Order: sequence, then C-alpha cells, then structure tokens
Amino acid sequence: MHRFLDSYLEAFNHIYPFLKEDEINDLIEQKLHQSVPQGKGDIELALLFLVAALGARNLERGLDTDLRSDRYLASAMAEIGPLQLYDSLKGVQIMLLLVLVSLWFPKGLNAWYLMATIIASCLDLGLQRKRVSKQQGFDADEEDTRSSIFWSAYSLERTLSTTLGRPLTLRDEAVDIEFPGETGTNYSSYPATVIPSPLQDLDFFSVQSFTAPQVASPSEGPPLKKVRIASTNKPDYAAGRFSFRFDRLTAEIKLMQYRVVQLPSRFPWPTDLGSWQQEAYEACNGLLATARRILSSRSLSHGRSRRALPTIELKYHQCVLLLFRPSPAFRNPTADALAICHMSALEVLKIHAEQLKFGELADTWLTAHLVFISGITVIYTAWVLPGIGNRAAIPGSSNFTTLDRSVTEALESGIKACSDLLEHLGQTWSVARDAKEKFDSLGSLTLDAMRNGTIQFATALKTHSRPPAAPAIQSDDTTLPSRGELDTSWMNAGDGFVFGDLLDPPDFLDQLGDFSTSYDFAWMADPSNAL
Repeated sequence: MHRFLDSYLEAFNHIYPFLKEDEINDLIEQKLHQSVPQGKGDIELALLFLVAALGARNLERGLDTDLRSDRYLASAMAEIGPLQLYDSLKGVQIMLLLVLVSLWFPKGLNAWYLMATIIASCLDLGLQRKRVSKQQGFDADEEDTRSSIFWSAYSLERTLSTTLGRPLTLRDEAVDIEFPGETGTNYSSYPATVIPSPLQDLDFFSVQSFTAPQVASPSEGPPLKKVRIASTNKPDYAAGRFSFRFDRLTAEIKLMQYRVVQLPSRFPWPTDLGSWQQEAYEACNGLLATARRILSSRSLSHGRSRRALPTIELKYHQCVLLLFRPSPAFRNPTADALAICHMSALEVLKIHAEQLKFGELADTWLTAHLVFISGITVIYTAWVLPGIGNRAAIPGSSNFTTLDRSVTEALESGIKACSDLLEHLGQTWSVARDAKEKFDSLGSLTLDAMRNGTIQFATALKTHSRPPAAPAIQSDDTTLPSRGELDTSWMNAGDGFVFGDLLDPPDFLDQLGDFSTSYDFAWMADPSNAL
C-alpha cells in the first residue's frame, strides 16, 4: 500500500495536491490495525482503495505488469455505493479521485458530470471563499487544505472545459480563496495576466523548509515504514500554485477569445483585443520563466519534483496554443502567431516523447487528446504558414530565429513523435488508435508533398490580400458590425488562407474523427460568424 501511495503522490500530487501524505500514511496504519469492518460504506477505506487503484495503474504501464488496479477500483466502488459524497471535504476528495480514475481507466465514470457535482459541492461548502481566521477559529493549515481541494477541482474543471470545448462552470470573479501556501497574501485577487512580484523569490516557496525523512539504522530505531509514518513534511504546493495560475490564464483566454456571444453588453470587451493577447502572452512567458527557476531549484531537494517542471511546461504550451490558434476572436491569425503555435505544438510532442522514453508518460485520454491536437497543429501550420522554414518562435519569448535544422527534419521528428505516442496510448485508448490512423495519413501526405516540391509553404498558397482587421469594439457599443460591413470573401475561397490548397475546412475537420466532437469548430467554416 505504501508503494502504491508513493506512486500516486509521484504521478498526481504535484499538480493536484488535495491529499496530504502524512494523513494518508496515518490512515493506512489505522486501517491495518482495525478489525475487519462489517458491511460497506467506509469512506476512509474507499479513499485508500482509490489511491491504491491509481498508484497501481501508474506503475502498471511503467513496469508492464498487472498489479490488480482494476480490483482495487472495484473494491473502492463497493465502499462508495452507500455513501453521500457531496456534503463533506472527504467526500469531495473522493470525487476528485474518481475524476482522476475516469482519466486513467477506460471504464471510469463520466468526468464531465462528476466535475459538475464537485463544483456544486465546493460552492455548498464555501470552499471558493476565504474565511477570517480570527473570527472562525481555524489555522493556516486548515485553510490550505480547503484551498488545495478547491483549486484542484478548479484545475480539473478548466482542463476538461477547454479540452471538450464546453463553457466554464464557475467564473473567476466568484472566487477569492488564496492558493494553498499563500494564505493571507490576497494574490489570488490579482488579474490572471498579472504575476505578483514575490513569486520571483525562492524564499516565498519555502524551499529550505522541505526536508526528506531521516532513516534510522536498523540498530537504532524503528523500521523504514515507521520512520516514514513518523516524519512530518510540510506539503509542497509550489508546482500546484504555478499550475493553478496557468489555469486562470486558460479561463481568461476562453472568456476573451472563445465566447459564443460577443456583445459588449454581456461582458466587458477590451477596446484592443490584440494588446490584451500580447499581455496574456507576456504573462505566460513570465510565469514559465519563474516556474523554471523555482522548480529547478526545488527538484534538487525532492525526487518527486522531477515531473513538476515538464507538467508546468506543458501547461504553458497549452495556454499558448489556446491563445494563438484560430479562434472566434482571431479567425485569421498572423504569421507570427501561427509560428508560435507551430513551435509550441512541437514542444508538446517533444516533452511527451521524453516522458515516454523514461516511462513517465501519463497514460490518459487527456494525453491522447493533447498529443493528437498538437500533431494536427504542426501539420496545419506547415500548410498555411508562409515561411515556416525561416521563422520559428522561441518558447518563452516573443522573438523569432532561424531553425538550427531544416524545417523538414523538424516536421519529420514531430510527426514521428506524434505517431509513436498515439501508438503507445492506443494500447489503452481506442480513440488514440483511431486518431493514429487518421494522423499518419495526413502526416505522410504532408511530408510527401514537401519532398516532391508540391508545397513549399509560402509558394503553395495563392496570393490574395489578408482580410481587414475587425474594428475595435468600444465598451459602450451595443451592436456589432453587420456581415455586409465586413470583407468575408476570403473565408469562402477554396484555396483560402485558413487551410491552404490541399485541405479545405470540411475535409480537414472530417478527418479528426472522434476528436472533432471535442471542440466547437463550426464557426471556422461559417462566414456568418465573422467576428
């Protein structure tokens, strides 16, 4: 059980820190010395079986063996059956574990419906609001526990909403609880695009306060398990706090660029959306730079932190892709924006390929989705971006530089990595197997066209003028320009800039197969949605 717990903490706790290691260790010892319970409905036993199932599942793929994770999950579900989970903190923790189960087990529950119940439970329990400690008699540790549960729920909800193309279920202006480990700072009240300056300070994350447990010699003390139980480590929220900030940026991007109704009367609209986009990009870059400095130092003090930085880097690239790819607000991105998307997509594939190499790839359908979308983005930008061979975005910077290797080699590497990752994930997820077949077809077509000179990126595109920029919408406007006031002819052209000569929108979207239902792409082919 302790091995499974260690596996669970290594895979999940750095980004979803809603369980405390010491409390789970104490619970294990308590259940080991407890008489066999009569009947079902033990909430603590249910929690332990879910941790065991997830920990075993994480180990199974790396060790290529059967550790009976399905049976631990079945035991957990038998305990959960008689329980009401929505009215207690421990119940919310179990529901969060069930969401993780739904991401890792092909026969798990529906994560989207679970998240709706979790958010409702958080609101009923008041987890989204901070409390006044002097009046209500609780300490910072208790507030950190409530905070870590809420922000873990928030993070999973933002991830699923973005992946599935669903609206956000809870707006940020309803939340004022601080991030775990930041009680009393009020930093959660900062706008998503503003990073508080104290985050630059290593001392702010209490790096020196984290100490590994000391193991006594066999002749001097208790066995290793007892030493592990007796040790008290302060919860390490560093990676989670960076992750939660990227989740807030994701929510802001969705609200600004992916809204269905864009009338200013419904929600304040920036007078210059382009400037806001650049501000958001600079915030992403600044947050990533700080995370790299902090987490690189922290990884020296704790072995589990090795997964933290790649996870945060993936969060960064997901934000960048959401910010710069075609959206209802920016239907026709600039060449620079598409170059940034191209390089971020390649970086996503590179990070996942390295995780696969070292047995640390998260074997979830979310991973399969991100890998496939990143691969499609690489192919898409290769066809539509003029001069991709000469321009590439440096991750974490708004500057551009010439690629060190040819664009063909970079594309071949990215396409191969995507195909290999989908093949691996397809052993568990049928949707990844289907996606691999479609992706391999598009990838081969793209590389063949490059090699035989059918396309050379810029030369393959028909020369036509770019559409005029949409007029800025003032905060006091109540109407949008009519379709007749806009030049939308470029959207209907068979050789349009959006998808290039070879792939027109309907054919391209059809090839997404099962993944086409994960995003609302209808606006891309509908000229009536010009704004």
